[in-house]
Amino acid sequence: MSKRKILCTIGPASFNEKTLYRFEELGVDLLRINLSHTKIGDLEKTIRFIRRYSNVPICLDSEGAQLRTGILDPEKISLKVNEELIISDHECDDELPCLRLNHPFILHELIEGDLLKIDFDSALIQVTCVKGNKKIKARVITPGLVGSNKAITSLRPIALPALTEKDREAIKIGLKMGVDCFALSFASCKEDVLAFRDLVGEKAEIISKIESRSGYRHLNEILNESDSILIDRGDFSREIPIELIPFYQEKIIQHANLAKKPVYIATNLLESMIEKYTPTRAEVNDIIQSLLMGADGLVLAAETAIGSHPIASASMIVKLINQFELSKKNDMTENMLSMTSLLVEPHGGELVNRWNKDPDWGEINTLHKLRVSESAIMDIEQIGIGTYSPLSGFMTCREIISVLNANKLPNGVPWTLPIVLQKTANEVEGLKEGQTIALVGEADNQIYGVMEIEDIFEFPFTKICEKWFGTLDELHPGVVNLKSSGPFFVGGRITLVRRRSSKHRIYEFTPQELRYIFDSKGWSRIVGFHTRNVPHRGHEAIQKIALEKTHCDGLLISPAIGLKKKGDFNSEFILKGYEILLDKGVFPKDMVMMAALATYSRYAGPREAVFTAICRKNFGCSHFIIGRDHTGVSDFYPPDASQKLFQSINHLGILPVVFDEIQFCPHCDEYVFDCCHEANERYSISGSDARSLINEKKCPPNWLMREEVSEMILKGVKQGERIFI
Repeated sequence: MSKRKILCTIGPASFNEKTLYRFEELGVDLLRINLSHTKIGDLEKTIRFIRRYSNVPICLDSEGAQLRTGILDPEKISLKVNEELIISDHECDDELPCLRLNHPFILHELIEGDLLKIDFDSALIQVTCVKGNKKIKARVITPGLVGSNKAITSLRPIALPALTEKDREAIKIGLKMGVDCFALSFASCKEDVLAFRDLVGEKAEIISKIESRSGYRHLNEILNESDSILIDRGDFSREIPIELIPFYQEKIIQHANLAKKPVYIATNLLESMIEKYTPTRAEVNDIIQSLLMGADGLVLAAETAIGSHPIASASMIVKLINQFELSKKNDMTENMLSMTSLLVEPHGGELVNRWNKDPDWGEINTLHKLRVSESAIMDIEQIGIGTYSPLSGFMTCREIISVLNANKLPNGVPWTLPIVLQKTANEVEGLKEGQTIALVGEADNQIYGVMEIEDIFEFPFTKICEKWFGTLDELHPGVVNLKSSGPFFVGGRITLVRRRSSKHRIYEFTPQELRYIFDSKGWSRIVGFHTRNVPHRGHEAIQKIALEKTHCDGLLISPAIGLKKKGDFNSEFILKGYEILLDKGVFPKDMVMMAALATYSRYAGPREAVFTAICRKNFGCSHFIIGRDHTGVSDFYPPDASQKLFQSINHLGILPVVFDEIQFCPHCDEYVFDCCHEANERYSISGSDARSLINEKKCPPNWLMREEVSEMILKGVKQGERIFI
C-alpha cells in the first residue's frame, strides 16, 4: 500500500452516503471540512452525517487569517474597468456597487492606494478614498465577476488574526465530537501554531497550511511546531506570481522532507474534472511531478466538494499514486500500456489474449480441418478475446473432472461450467494428441480458430450429465444438447483467427475494450446484470435497487445473445427493449452501459449462474445480480440454488447481489419484496406471463412491462418478425 495520503474535501457533491462509502473504499485518508464554506450551525450535523457513513478520519480546516467577500446582493457583481464601488461592512444605500467584507475591522487598516485582488482570476480594485471606517471608495483596475465568500488578497501585507471566532467555536465542536485532526489556514509564524496547539490539544494532529509570503519566510519554525504542512497553491498564488509557484513548492517540499514532516499539495490538482471525467495531460504531469519532488499527499478541493465527478476524481488520484509507485519498481518502457486500473482483477489474475489478428493464412490452410458448430465458434471467440479467462482453450479431461467434482480448475481457480468441444467418433477419427488443427464453421466453411490438441477422450454420458445438470431428464434442454453432440471431447489451447460476423457487433465488446471504457468513465465499482429476456418491470426494479445498495459507479446490462431454447426471446428484441429503456432515461443518467455476452445458454442452473458472473468479472464488474432461479429452466433447480452455490465458493472475486422474488403492490404503487399489504393483494412479476400474453398478441399490463417495450414487440409480431426462437 502506498504511503502517499489522499485528502478529499467534503461539500455538496460528496455529502451523500454513496460518495462517502466509495471514498473509504478507495482508501482516502482524510475527509476535509472547509470551515470557509461550512456554517457553524451546520458543523455538528455535518460531522455526524460523515461518521454515519464513513470511518475515514475528519480534518477541520480553519478559515484563518483570510480576508473574504461577505454575502453579496445580488449574489454576483460584475465589475467593469474604472467603475467605482463602495467597500462597506453594512448595507449600502448608494447607487454604486457595494462590496461587503467578512472582517469588518479590516476597514480600519485600509489606506488610499491599497490594491485588492478578489479571487484568483477575478477583479483587481484600488482603494481611492478613505473617509471614516464604515464606507470606503475604490475603483476597478481589472474587471471581473465577483461572488460571495471569495478570497481577497492585499498587495500590502495587512495583519489579520490567526483564527476567527467561528474557528474557535468549530474547534470546540470538533473536539467534543472526537475530531483529532485540524488544519491551520494561513500559518504565518510559529506563534500562530503554538496558539493553535493550545486550542486543539497536544494529542491532535496539526496540519499547518503554507499559503502566504509570511508563512514561507517562517517555514522552518512552522515545521518545527507542526505535525505536517500543506501547500495551498491557490491562495499562495495570490501573493506571489503564478510562474514562481513550482519553485516555491519544490523548496517547501525539500524543507519538509529534511524535517521529516509530511507535506501535502492542494489546489487545482484535477480542476478539469470538476466538469469532465478525465484530467488534462498537464494536470497529470503536475501531480506526478509533485510526487517526484517528494510530496507525501494530495488534496482534492473543489473536485470533490462541488465537482460533477467526485468519485472519479478520487479514483484518478488513487490511480496516479499507484502508477507512480509502480514506476519506481518497474521499467515503464517494458509495459507502456499497463494502466493501473482500479477495476476488479480478471478471473485468475490476468486477462487471456488468444486472438491473432494477423495470422499466417498460408500455413493455417495446410492444417487438418475440423468442422465445428455455431455454439463452438462462440466459445472459440470468447476464449480468444478473454471473456472466459483464465481458460485458454477447450477443457481437457483433467480440467472437466476437477470442475465437475470440485467447482474449480486443477490450479485451484474457481470454475463451475465445463467448456467443451464435443465430437462424434467419425469426427475425431485420425486426430491425435499434439496435433495442430484448424476449426472450421459448419455453416460457412470459414476458419475461426487454430487448436493445439492436448487430449481426446470419451466421457460416459450419464456420469458427466448428472454432475453437470443434476439430472438425466431429456426434458432438460442442456441434457438434450449434451447427448446429441457426440461422446468424444477434444481438449487443448485455441487461437482465435477470425471473429464471427454479427449484426449486434456494436454491443459485443471485448473485455479489454469494456475495461478501457470503464476506466475512461472513472468507474471502478460496477454491478452486472445477466439476462436472456426482454426487460420487464421487475428487471428494472432490481437493477436500480442493486445500483443504489451496492454504491456502484455504474450498471452493466449484459444480455446473452447466443443460441437459446425454443420459446426464448430473439436477441434482437431483447436489445431493442433495453435500448428503449436507455433512451427513455429509466436508469440514472450516465450510470448505465449495455454490453452483450455472445455465448449460448447451457441451462445449467447454478453452475451457469457462477459462470456468467465470472464472464462479467472479466468484463470489469465487481458485483453481479443473482435473482431467484437464476439461469434456471422449468423446475429443475430450486429457486435459491444459484445463491447457495455462490455462497459455497471461496475467492470468486465478484460479489453476488442477491434478490428474492419482487412483486408489484398496487396500494404502495411500488415494486417490493415485502410490504404491509397482504401477499394476495400483490402482483407477481413473471416473464412467462409476459410471453404468454405476447403470444396471444395482447399487451401486458404496464405494471408488468413498459408500454413502449410491449408495443415494440407487438409491432414486430404484426409485421411477421421472428419474436421467439
